Amino acid sequence: MWKRHFVAAAAFAVVFVAASYLPELLFTPAGAAHGYFNTWLHEVVDASLDPGSAGPAFWTGANLLNHSLHGAVSLQIDETTQRALHHAVLYAVDAAFVAVVATLLVLSPRGRRSIAIDGSLLLISMLMLSPMTSRSHYVALLLPYMTLLTLNFHDQRTQTFGRCVLAASFVLITLTSNDAVGETVTIWAYKHSFLVLGTLVLLIYFAALVIRRHRERVVLVASASAAVPQTLSPSS
Repeated sequence: MWKRHFVAAAAFAVVFVAASYLPELLFTPAGAAHGYFNTWLHEVVDASLDPGSAGPAFWTGANLLNHSLHGAVSLQIDETTQRALHHAVLYAVDAAFVAVVATLLVLSPRGRRSIAIDGSLLLISMLMLSPMTSRSHYVALLLPYMTLLTLNFHDQRTQTFGRCVLAASFVLITLTSNDAVGETVTIWAYKHSFLVLGTLVLLIYFAALVIRRHRERVVLVASASAAVPQTLSPSS
């Protein structure tokens, strides 16, 4: 919406609603009052908007399997006994994250060249800002990784820096939490929110690319303005 892709936004909304309700229409569980999507709306969306209405939500408290910013903060501050402190820290972290992503979206040029970058930033935001993000949800990082890898091959100035960032992200997200390293290392990585840190690291490379493109655009606009001959004023 910020980039004024109104038709794309409307098409997305229609496809999202249709795709979400398709299983509802075709595969509603026998004897159930409603199907999967309505259950999600009630148990997740309603609980997010009004947590006190149905008691503690399933994402409340420390959970090694919650790989969002909420989960990372909950592992460090007990949400059940230090609710005020937990919320203050969580809201501050969320606000800082939103400010960074919003700045990058504003600075990225409008046009088709920025669609992959903008989409990647929104997918990362979905993972980080959700109250509950499972490891399986990290399949959404396919677009950010493919975008950064493609840009890395075409952008010589940030190539080395970008590969260091991608390597660090790979270590934090994949290398330290799988069957190859064993359960002990995986649990330790989960306790220290390595998946969240590995995702946040990607923002550093996105920021470098967006800022460089923004500076190039500013220089280009300034050069174009300087090349236009000054119009003589009436007094002249």
